[in-house]
Amino acid sequence: ARVRRAALRETQFGAPRMATMRFHLFANAVAIAFSRTLAAQDTAPPGHAAQGLPAPVLSALAIQQEKVQLVREPIPPLLGCYRTSHGHVVCIRALESPDSWRYTDYQTGESHQLYASGHATYQSSDAWTGQAPAKLHYRFTTAGDGRVTRLTMQRDGAKPTSANRITTRERTAYFRNGDLRLYGKLVLPAAGSAPFPVVVMVQGSDSIPVVQDADFPYLIAANGMGAFVYDKRGSGKSQGQYTQLFPALAGDAIAAVHWLQAQSSEVDTSRIGLAGFSQGGWIAPLAASREPAIKFVLVGYGLAASIAEEDSVGAPAMVRSLGFDSTAVRQFEELNAAIHFTAERGFNDGWPALEARFAQYSHAKWFAAMKGTPTWAGWLIEHGLDQGKVVGPVMFTTFMDAFYDPMPVLRQLTIPSLWLIGGDDLQAPPEPTLSRLTRLRNAGKPITTIVFPHTEHGIRLFTQGPHGRATRAYAPDYFTTVIQWLRAQTLSR
Repeated sequence: ARVRRAALRETQFGAPRMATMRFHLFANAVAIAFSRTLAAQDTAPPGHAAQGLPAPVLSALAIQQEKVQLVREPIPPLLGCYRTSHGHVVCIRALESPDSWRYTDYQTGESHQLYASGHATYQSSDAWTGQAPAKLHYRFTTAGDGRVTRLTMQRDGAKPTSANRITTRERTAYFRNGDLRLYGKLVLPAAGSAPFPVVVMVQGSDSIPVVQDADFPYLIAANGMGAFVYDKRGSGKSQGQYTQLFPALAGDAIAAVHWLQAQSSEVDTSRIGLAGFSQGGWIAPLAASREPAIKFVLVGYGLAASIAEEDSVGAPAMVRSLGFDSTAVRQFEELNAAIHFTAERGFNDGWPALEARFAQYSHAKWFAAMKGTPTWAGWLIEHGLDQGKVVGPVMFTTFMDAFYDPMPVLRQLTIPSLWLIGGDDLQAPPEPTLSRLTRLRNAGKPITTIVFPHTEHGIRLFTQGPHGRATRAYAPDYFTTVIQWLRAQTLSR
């Protein structure tokens, strides 16, 4: 689980935040705890705590909580956006590794991981990640008070480009959803007159704290709007237990809106909207359906389908993307259908048929290739059916809304919404969502959909290799599209 968490660290709002992958992280923790419990006992079954959750699940939650509560030591203030002499807005955000950062040009989509090369200096390759060969060099200039004021970038063989730090007004605050105390940050433009319209960022499915290193709020502030970002419950400085239950998470987003409404000297309370990415695409519309103060919703690479349908459509596509033929895909679909049949029945029925499919295809090449992939089948193949019999019922009754249907909420909404969709997204397959949103739009709903061709989850361009996809950059017009639409919503009110 720790390895997968590191592999997925990347951005809070611009890269994958998958419910399926988070299923893997939590389910792995449950499986590990279950194994430890069995090893510590002779014949006694796992115990149950007062909360009604099996002891291995409570142990897994403790493992998850221990990981997500870790907060890095104070980092140099590189985080934020800079405006180049060419007028481009580039942003810097922190990654998980010490003194490791990501540079993104929000006009071109170019993005690189930075590696320290000296005092306030960094370098990168010209790829998405990787230090060698070092082709680009970055130097940060600080003022006398230690604030970073300028970024100078130079590609080998080219002239340097300078970018001045875009100043903002920001403050952190605690707000409440009932007895739960959550931690957030409001970022406002330094120029212009308050009150400002504000976009609340609704995080994807992982549990990484975002207040300390999310750069997207600074991009919004650089374009004349305010942004509010908060640590998901159970992460960073926010209280509570990490969960994927959408009603609870929607309640947290609504609580953020209520806090903003109380900041009327800074926030234009008639122009508050939500921007939900990946899993946030389920949560943001649900919150908007319950809170009339929310005036618009942006969904980035989300789904108008359930998590279960995400897997049933996306998993076979993954088999195809790994180079297997139609026979292999059909065989996998037979196995996956047996998995979903069992899951739909609360894991109380269907095990003999599922066990038969496992035995039938366990020696197939695709079976081995799918092991450990971010799919339901990938987890079961890796960990086995015995652990699945323990993890499955707990996952789908106490932790995640695997069969939540977002369509009733989307039919109810009357506020404008924009859906940004990756044309080749295996993690949020575009076809079911596009067809359903088209029907809603034809029925008069104010829905706009934009498909970015040849992009995966996170609206990222990629190169297809024999062992999967390698990210190259963000789609060049992705972020400008986001900003243009948000400005249209906030300026028209």
